[in-house]
Amino acid sequence: MDSLRLGWRLSHVKEFDLENLPVECALGIQWDVQSVTFCFKIVVKDRPPTRRGILSVISLIYDPLGFVAPLILPAKAMLRDLCWKGLDWDDRIPLEDLELWQDWLQELPKLERFAVERCLRPKNFGRTVSSQLHNFSDASGEGYGAVTYLRVVNAAGNVHCAFLMGKSRQTPQKSVTIPHLELSAAVVATRLNRMMQHELDVAIEEEFFWTDSTCMLSCITNKEKRFQTFVANRITTIHEGSRPISGTMLTQVLTQLTMRLEGFQLKTSSTKAAGLMALPFCGKQRTAGLSDLKFLWK
Repeated sequence: MDSLRLGWRLSHVKEFDLENLPVECALGIQWDVQSVTFCFKIVVKDRPPTRRGILSVISLIYDPLGFVAPLILPAKAMLRDLCWKGLDWDDRIPLEDLELWQDWLQELPKLERFAVERCLRPKNFGRTVSSQLHNFSDASGEGYGAVTYLRVVNAAGNVHCAFLMGKSRQTPQKSVTIPHLELSAAVVATRLNRMMQHELDVAIEEEFFWTDSTCMLSCITNKEKRFQTFVANRITTIHEGSRPISGTMLTQVLTQLTMRLEGFQLKTSSTKAAGLMALPFCGKQRTAGLSDLKFLWK
C-alpha cells in the first residue's frame, strides 16, 4: 500500500490497517475479510403493514446462495396467505397476521450475528483425495427446497462437509399434493447439482441425491407406467440430471431441510444456523436416527 499514492487508493482504504481488515461487499453479501466469513447487514426500514410494505422489507434481504432461506420462507408464506385472503396491495393486514409480521421483524436484526465460513475446507486440512456432492431435497405443505453439500476427504482420512448452496420455494396457490412437491424439490436438487458441477473448481468424483419420499423414488425408478404430464416432465428432468440408482431413502430428514421448509428463529446465543457445516452429524455430535448417513462423515 505504501507504494501507491494516496490519490490512487480507494476512498475507504486511504489508511489500510492489516490488523483490522475491513468488511467488503461481494455479490451483494457482506464479506468480513478479518474472519473470512460471509455475513449480513440488515437495515430495517419503516414500512406500513401492507402487502406492499411486507414485500419491500423481504426484498431488502439479498441471499443468492440460500444461507438464510429458512428465515425468509415464513415471510413469503405470509405474503402468499394475504394474497389468498384477497387483500389489495395497500390494505392493512389483519391483526393476527400483524402479530406474526411484528414477531418476524423482531428476529430480523439478529441476522447480523449470523456468519458463514467462506472457505469450503478448514484451515490446515491438507491435500484433498476425494470430493463428493450430496444433494438433499424435501417438501411440505408450506414449501419445498433442496440443499447441496461438498464432502471432502484428506490424505489422513479426515472428512469435512461444507454447505454450498440451498434453494427454497413456496407451495403454489393452486393445491398440489405432497408427492408432486417432492418431485419438484428433486428437480431443484438436480439443478443445484448441475450448477455446482459447472461452477466449482473441484474434481467431483461422485454425486448423491437424498430424499425421504418412497413415493418419489418409486416414480423415478418406474420404467413401465405412463405418468401424467406434470409428473412425466419432472421425472425426465430428474433422469437427465442424475442417475436413479444414486437416489437414496432416508429414515429422517436433515435438520437443515426441516428448517428450510418450516422456517426457524435466530437464537440470541447462536451465530450460525444448524446444517451449514453439518456439525450435528459429525463425530460424537451426530444426531440419533440418521444411521443411513453414517458413511458420509466416516
